[in-house]
Amino acid sequence: MKNGFTLIELIVVIGLIAILSLVGFASARGAQRREMQNAATMIQADMRQAQRLAVIEGRRYRVRFDQINRRYFVYPVGEFMYEPIYLPSGVAIHHMNLPIGQIEYLPRGTLGGHAAHGFTIVLRNRSYEQRLTITPSSGRVAYGAITPLRLR
Repeated sequence: MKNGFTLIELIVVIGLIAILSLVGFASARGAQRREMQNAATMIQADMRQAQRLAVIEGRRYRVRFDQINRRYFVYPVGEFMYEPIYLPSGVAIHHMNLPIGQIEYLPRGTLGGHAAHGFTIVLRNRSYEQRLTITPSSGRVAYGAITPLRLR
């Protein structure tokens, strides 16, 4: 009786470990992609809700982003008690070109106090990036395709 493993047994074990690693890596990247999609959908829905409320209630609504703490707020202008909305774990606001980090919807549903160009919010996690674009004339929010980041 021999002690140890044969070469075939070692190759089979190494092959199984490699396959399981690839499956785990692909699964993790899929989860990160879903997180990114969920964050973009959540921001878009909340901004649309702020726009609808501004029109329905006939008052200004503000969406303010806190880039450092990975959260944002949706509230009527003049009210100071509001709850933060946190981005999904691992997703951060990488860049935004919003004046003072906020957007304000007027009662007619358009953006107030802003220039005519569009605004962009860039979300990132470890593997992906996604851009949201806000059109000032209509106040609409759209997001583009999720872009993979280059491997470092």
